[in-house]
Amino acid sequence: MKTKIQREARTIRETSANWESNSESGDVISTEISVHYYSPTVAMLKAQRIEAQRRYEQDPTAIVWVSEELEPMLHSLTGLPDGIDVPSPITIDWLDAQDIRNLTALRDAINQDMTAGKHSPRSSSMDRERR
Repeated sequence: MKTKIQREARTIRETSANWESNSESGDVISTEISVHYYSPTVAMLKAQRIEAQRRYEQDPTAIVWVSEELEPMLHSLTGLPDGIDVPSPITIDWLDAQDIRNLTALRDAINQDMTAGKHSPRSSSMDRERR
């Protein structure tokens, strides 16, 4: 059984990441986007550790996909190129359909922001449960 993480009203932080897409001529273009993510709580980190341990016990070679790692963290993405519609809430299905380099850029930007301490907190009144 997958551990469920409930999102309660908490701090949303903002950082930026480069999002790559193709222009109409086929050239790769890079756009700096805003990444709004939930500041992790101790409860969230504990739940992630329990889930990681459970997965390892079931199958030590199981892959943890970037989309599964990002989905509970992401609040929203803004500034994406035209034609890219982001659902609210952001879903694993939507993340799975994105280029792995873009997902890696999101994860790296969040990790760097959390360790650098360059946070821009935003208040959140969102109370919702994630699947």
